[in-house]
Formats: sequence, structure tokens, C-alpha cells
Amino acid sequence: MAMNTLKSIIAAAAVTLTAGSAMADGMRDVIRLNYNDGTSDYILASDISRISFTKAVDAESQAYQATSVMFDSMKRVFQVGSAHSDFGYPALMLGMDLQTPYMMAQNTGYNWFLTWAKFENCGLYSTSPNVMMWRYCYTYVAEANKVIAALPTPTGDEERLLAAQGYAFRSFAYWNLAQTFAHNVHFAPNAQCVPIISESNNPTTGADATYPASTTGEVYDFIMADIDRAIMLLSDNSLNPAYIDVAHAKRYIDLSVAYGLRARYNLSMHNYAEAAADARSAIEASASTPLLYEMAGFPGFNNVKLGNWMWGITVDENDETARTGIVNWASHISSLVTNGYTYQGGTYRACTDEIWNYLESQPEDVRTNWFANGTYHSDLLTNSQNKVLAHYKQWSLKHPNLKFDAYKSSIYGTVQAGDIPLMRIEEMYLIEAEGMVMSGRVAEGTNALNNFVRTYRNPAFTCAATTAADIQSEIIRQRAVEFWGEGLTFFDMMRLQLDLDRCSGYYNVEFEFRIRGGSDFFRLKYPQMPPYVDGYDYEQEYALPTIGGEWND
Repeated sequence: MAMNTLKSIIAAAAVTLTAGSAMADGMRDVIRLNYNDGTSDYILASDISRISFTKAVDAESQAYQATSVMFDSMKRVFQVGSAHSDFGYPALMLGMDLQTPYMMAQNTGYNWFLTWAKFENCGLYSTSPNVMMWRYCYTYVAEANKVIAALPTPTGDEERLLAAQGYAFRSFAYWNLAQTFAHNVHFAPNAQCVPIISESNNPTTGADATYPASTTGEVYDFIMADIDRAIMLLSDNSLNPAYIDVAHAKRYIDLSVAYGLRARYNLSMHNYAEAAADARSAIEASASTPLLYEMAGFPGFNNVKLGNWMWGITVDENDETARTGIVNWASHISSLVTNGYTYQGGTYRACTDEIWNYLESQPEDVRTNWFANGTYHSDLLTNSQNKVLAHYKQWSLKHPNLKFDAYKSSIYGTVQAGDIPLMRIEEMYLIEAEGMVMSGRVAEGTNALNNFVRTYRNPAFTCAATTAADIQSEIIRQRAVEFWGEGLTFFDMMRLQLDLDRCSGYYNVEFEFRIRGGSDFFRLKYPQMPPYVDGYDYEQEYALPTIGGEWND
């Protein structure tokens, strides 16, 4: 169980946490695990008896091996055309954020995500957004199918734990595919979506096998059946992912993460009451608590062991993507990394005026510190970090992000490791608030929103909106700020069919678009690669959106 990764365990009676005093959660006994690298993590006290520090899941079993490979695939370098944007799911997160009104990066000749920012996915099927999303997610499906096939009738808590990983992971892969290759299921349940490939119909007839495209409704039925099965297998289970690997438990899916995934899926389907209920279940099943106001302003967001993370991709120094030097998440997102594309290539990620103007109007919002101000200096940074920040004065984008720290805060390091967030507990509070508001519990949801933001991000915040639609818009803005760079905002745009307006003068002219919500310009095109779609004309080309002030429908 990698016992030597733990320095000490603090007794449950010595530590109690609350998930937010305004949320009426009450205090919960927890165990604090102190690791040799100086970080801590928390687990529910009731779970300590579930963790074996001397016996792990059978590492020789086919199911364990398949599960390990499945989660490793999220950080796999696929060599898609030898592109330096090819470093697994985190690359998709960055690409999708560049298709929103909130993130920008310059075209300096070193921007590997130009096709995303310029919506070139709308033209040829062979562009990197189409290829990357398809190849990555269907690889995840294939790996999940191997886990599920290895455990067709899981018995015992160990088999149930591993099988749950396969079902939950497959649901996540299909949710990504459904969100990007089709219109939202609420608006178009019968629209053509993607092929469903399960453990029972894996490709067996060669690389040229074709599959019928299911409707969005059918894909979501499949997604929900998978996540429901995962929740069933994880419920009343005496084991949790720490039993698989206590040092990297959060790279796996526990009951709280499974509830969190189902909350996301219900939100996508506009099942608001169900989304709120699942978010509450996730909060109650998790030992995670929101990042405190006093700590939230410092660079970070690169360590899965932090107490507000529920699920993440763990990237160690020996991982392939870290060893590439510059083909990784840190190289493309952290402004505080000097040996990467942000610093060396000038393709740092900055927030847009829409984000900055809002934060500047909220001086007590701690998230203002996630982006550089006009002086390119921050009192929360070290002298060395401020020296790096001053480097960006030469470029035209005004507000480089300071949210994502360098690996071990080593700004001159040559190892670009560091974990990537897939789910934080803060998301569950905002899903719960939105679900309440949009299912008729307007006052309750507004209070939940106010309490969360005031407690953890902006003590002066008050939601001024009064109608459900306007309150939802405020929640979407809070999500855009809170999860900047974490790959969630584009999904909000797709599920609500929000307009994109990037013509306010802060983008390079080639990135200035106005695209109506629900437009086909947002959808990815099937790439000419397995699994092939029955009857699809791969040679057809589509028009690109018009650059500039004209609205593209």
C-alpha cells in the first residue's frame, strides 16, 4: 500500500472539518494523512477502517492492471501528428477553454491550440480538436471496456470497487463525446450523436469496422446506466480507492466522485432537482472541503492531495508527459514556469476583459489574485515569481494567470510535472445552488450561492438577481471564474446554448468571433479514424465562421 509515502496519521478526534458553516453540514470527524512531500489529505474517520496499509488490491489481477492502464491513459502522449498539444485529457481542457469568452492566448507562432481558438474544427474533419477528442475519448472507452469485461459479474467488495471504476470512467468518456460532437440532449434528444461501443461490441472486424451513430438521447441513457451502476457498486462497499493506492487514491473514483459525475450529467440534461440532490450526496460522501479564503489567492491547483480536490490526474516526475519537458499541462498553462511554452513562447494563458472587469469590480474577491493586474506584481508572490511575472510586460495580453503554480513552485525547474484537477468540491456547491434555483427552490438556491461565495471567495458578495434565469446567469459567471482553466466552461456554453462574443477588442483579430448558442460551429466533426460512423461522408467540408462583428448562426 506504499506505506512509506505517509509520514503520520492524525487521530480523528484531533481534527474536525466543516464543509461550510453556512451550509448546515455540521462538523465531521476526519483523519488527516500527512505525506512525506509535506502535503496533507483528509478522509472521513469512518473510512479509516476500510483502508488496508499492508494489503492492496491484487496487483497481478487482470482487472487491476486494466484499471491502472485506464487511468494512465488520461495523461498519455498519443503523438497525434507529433503535436505539442498532445498530452492527454488536460490538453482537451485547455482547448475547450479557448473556445469560450474567458481564456485567450496569443498567436506567436508557438500556439499549438490555434485550431481550437479559431474554430477550425468546423472546417476539415482532420483538424486537431476533432482528432484529439475522438481518439482520446474512444481510447478511454476501450480501456474502460477492458475493465468491465474482466469483471462481468463482480462479486466481493474488491471486484465491485474495480468494476465501478470502469463504468464511471466510461460514462465520463461518453459525456465528453456527447457534449462536443452533438447538440445538447435537452434541446435535441433525437439528434445524431456518436457510436456506442460497449464491452460486448468492441471492434472485432478490423480497423475499418463501422458503427451506427446513436442519438443524443440514447447516448445519455447509456451514460446514466453506467454511472448508476458505478454508484450501486460503490455504495455499501467496505473498500474505497485508498485501498487500491493510498498515495494516489484521488486518481480513482470514489462514491463522492461518482455522485459528482451524475450531478454533472443531470445538469447537462436540465434535470435540475436531480442535479442538486446528487451534488448534495457528493458533498456528504466526501471529506473534501472548499479551499479557504485565506489560502485561495496563492498559486496552486497542482496537487491532488489538497483537501478541496475530489478527483484529479496525478503526474509524477517519471511520467512520460513530464519527461517531455514542454509537451505537458504545466508548459502550456502555468505562467510561473520558465521552461515551457508560456514563458519561452509567449503563449501564456490570460483571462479576458469579461473576467477581469468583473473581478476588478469585486475588490474583496480573492480570485482577483488568480490573474496579474496592470502592475505585473503581486504581494502574494515571491520575489522570484514576481520577476517571472514581469517578463510578460512585453506581450499584449494584460492578465496572465497566476492560478496554476509550477511543480513544487520551482520556477526554473526542468521537470514539468504536477497534478491536474478533474473535480473539486467547490463545483458541487455551485451545482447544488443552480439545481435548486432552476427546480423552483429559488430563495434556497440563492442563499446557497450567497453563502458559498461569501464564505470562500468574496465576503462582500450578494447576488442581486431575483429571477431564476438571472440567478442562473450569475451562477454561470461564478463557475466561469472559479473553474477558469479547468475545462468546464465550454460544457456550460453547450448545455445552455450560450452565445459566444469575443469582439471586445482584447483578442487577436483572428480570434474575434460572434457565434450564436446552438450553432453547428460549436460542434466537432467526426474525424476519419476508428470507430468509423456508418454512412458518414468524411470528404465533405464545412464553412468556417466569419471573423469579426457579424453573428454566425
